[in-house]
Amino acid sequence: MSKSYLLLIVTFVLFWSCTQTQNNTSHLTIIDNSKDIGNIQIIRPIDGMIIWENNSDSIQANQEGNYNYKLNIQSPEIIKLIINNERLNMVIQPNQSYELLVTDSNLKFMGSNAEGNNLLNEFNRPANGTIKEAQLFVNDSTATLLKQKIDSFKTSDLKKLDQLLTQNDIDATFYDMVANEIN
Repeated sequence: MSKSYLLLIVTFVLFWSCTQTQNNTSHLTIIDNSKDIGNIQIIRPIDGMIIWENNSDSIQANQEGNYNYKLNIQSPEIIKLIINNERLNMVIQPNQSYELLVTDSNLKFMGSNAEGNNLLNEFNRPANGTIKEAQLFVNDSTATLLKQKIDSFKTSDLKKLDQLLTQNDIDATFYDMVANEIN
């Protein structure tokens, strides 16, 4: 009889420990000072990649005219925000709070790794496979010239990212994600 109770207790403990999941909620607040935003679309990666807009969600304004969104994530992600047809990249990490200030003239990240997210959106990176991307390399007629130009872009971007890490404006996780994206 005691073996069956022991087996029941062990089974219960194992079941209970397997069903507990850690809640890793990050908060995104978008402050609309322009009063011109309709809705905001968030596109999240599937297995680390954003493929079209398969994993997207929309955010509507609250009574104050701001936008609040909770993201349950297990590991850092690079997401896309679409605000008034402008696409922004953003690195989010579990259990962090982020703010984005939208004015008539610009968009500015605040909160965790704000300087890094602002820098990420300053990089001159047209979408892959577009005419705008092809025009960046129109004068590079050989593979060597093309590689040199790409390497110069990467070196420039990594230098700016290194500077933010040195100044403690970003953390190591943010640095690793963006450096991997650059490379």
